[in-house]
Amino acid sequence: MPVYFESLEPAARSAIGPRGQFVMAAAPVSATSLLACCRDRSHEVSLWLSHDEGLTWSTFRTHGDRLIGNDRAVLHACRDGDMLLDIGRLYRSSDQGITWSLRSRPRRGGVARIVDGPDDRITLVGSGESWYSGLGRLSGVEPDRFLQDDETDPHLLVLRDGRLLCTFARHDVPIGILAVISEDAGTTWDTDHPVCLAGSWPNMFGCPTSIELSDGSILTTHSIRAYRETDKIGDSVAHAVRWRLPGDKGASVVPAHFPALSDRPDWQKYDWAGTGFTGDLQQIAYWEKSECERVRVDDHYKGALGRLPDGELLISPMRDETLDIYRSTDDGRSWDRVVTCGANLRGKEQAMLCLEDDDTVLLTAQLTGVPKGDNESALFRSADRGRTWEEIDFGEGSTSYRRDLVRLSDGSVALFNSRGDNRESEGAPATTAWRMRSVDGGRTWQRDPVRGAWPRSRPFFTEAAFLRLSEGRLLMAARINGDHVHAITGIEPPAGLGWHNAEINQAMAFMESADDGLSWSEPWVALDYSDVHAKMLRLDDGRILCSYRCRSRLPFGTRAVFSEDDGRTWDLKHPILLGAHSTYYGGWQTDLQLSDGTMMTTWAWAFDGPYTFEVIRWRLPRREGAGSGERGARSET
Repeated sequence: MPVYFESLEPAARSAIGPRGQFVMAAAPVSATSLLACCRDRSHEVSLWLSHDEGLTWSTFRTHGDRLIGNDRAVLHACRDGDMLLDIGRLYRSSDQGITWSLRSRPRRGGVARIVDGPDDRITLVGSGESWYSGLGRLSGVEPDRFLQDDETDPHLLVLRDGRLLCTFARHDVPIGILAVISEDAGTTWDTDHPVCLAGSWPNMFGCPTSIELSDGSILTTHSIRAYRETDKIGDSVAHAVRWRLPGDKGASVVPAHFPALSDRPDWQKYDWAGTGFTGDLQQIAYWEKSECERVRVDDHYKGALGRLPDGELLISPMRDETLDIYRSTDDGRSWDRVVTCGANLRGKEQAMLCLEDDDTVLLTAQLTGVPKGDNESALFRSADRGRTWEEIDFGEGSTSYRRDLVRLSDGSVALFNSRGDNRESEGAPATTAWRMRSVDGGRTWQRDPVRGAWPRSRPFFTEAAFLRLSEGRLLMAARINGDHVHAITGIEPPAGLGWHNAEINQAMAFMESADDGLSWSEPWVALDYSDVHAKMLRLDDGRILCSYRCRSRLPFGTRAVFSEDDGRTWDLKHPILLGAHSTYYGGWQTDLQLSDGTMMTTWAWAFDGPYTFEVIRWRLPRREGAGSGERGARSET
């Protein structure tokens, strides 16, 4: 999988019918009306009409012959105003889809296109190839030349400017409905710049159909799997999304102001209330593919990444609760396991810091299997580049775990601890927080109280990441519950108030310190609900990169955004999709910038095949000047 640079643009997305619908085809029936053909989980065929260019849809009772067919359909508006519908049988309507007459018996083989030929003759083109009609004649295009094995259901549309638009379904990560353009009648396709129209859970349907509307915008109908609660068909949704092509300078599409999912998800049927549709569905993404190098450490899970002063890299992926150390001397292209001795390296959610003496490595981890309220984190130290380890006593136990150790401006090292109740149970006391500081390379630690912790019971430094901004200034991002996010932003959590520790309701609170972490500002929230595991890195050009685990929108995975004002604001319109997976379980990423400017990101996922820890080498997107005026152009980030 390449890395995808994203540009998010407004769209108008609406549901066609209730949950469990599967849209098979769509076509204009007049200058102002659109017709869509759907089926439900019992294979009943229904027709839906829109008079507002796909924003709202209503069904109606048909007359004449009963519509019976298979899962694929072609709907075609003839030049004489009649409608043709092929669903394994061919039907014709002369009154805009109200009355239908059967014109052919059931037959084998699908139809990809219905084309008006010369002398008003109708041609049914087989599904072995996809065809389009241009300049009064039939022309052939073979999407298999650019579609991959896991990409199906191509639909071709001749745009008014002569270009071809192909919309299709992708069934491997990143899963969803995509679109690409050809400038030369299908000879070549711009597959390096696809448009992501919708993400989906696995085992989706697809079958997109695109229509060019009068103002030049595109309406694409398609089916995705929007839920994971019942079965593949029962979890489906039929959508129509109105959007604009990259480079189109027309007026932006006005997003719909009503839910794009007709049924609210039953959060209790999801592990930890996780799903893919908590973010803004009224948008699409222009993608730019960027090649990268990926190296996997199979059968390993969450891990940390560190770099010694001489450039040697270390990672600490876990396997069966035990941490393995691997090293690389070729900038992450290959990894060798280190035979370690000493302390038993264990835990998850690690953080690693390599000190300037070229030998000392500090490693923290969240312990599992310990009673709640006991010390839930451990600190390990190596003085020989990760070979021999000892476990360090850093004082009072912490019920939170951090994702960073911080090197302060005076050369000392800090780690931040807190105690409290993650679930924020009624009557639980407010959190306490403190800073541990070492001036001898992590051998011994001094405790200093932290002022300004929030007056809530959730531990102040829960899953906290830190970045030193300048002398004395630190930036922190901590994972908080939905009620706390609501108190800061006023935005209702997806699952409602009171769902403490439900991942779908959690977000990252950003805070700043001006005294090396002894006191903290009021929090602010930047990322969406369910976008957590934030990790921050100062880049060579001065910007800050924040990578995070994205669950607010599909495809799930690891994304990253930029800030140019030390984390006060983030360019959320231009995220980078670094890795994608099809389950809830992925993320825990760490980032480094190598000496040549190349980026390195490690992340992990589970239950999408074997446990996998992956190292990605990738390049930052080019920084283009703002104000180009072209939709899809990357602005100054």
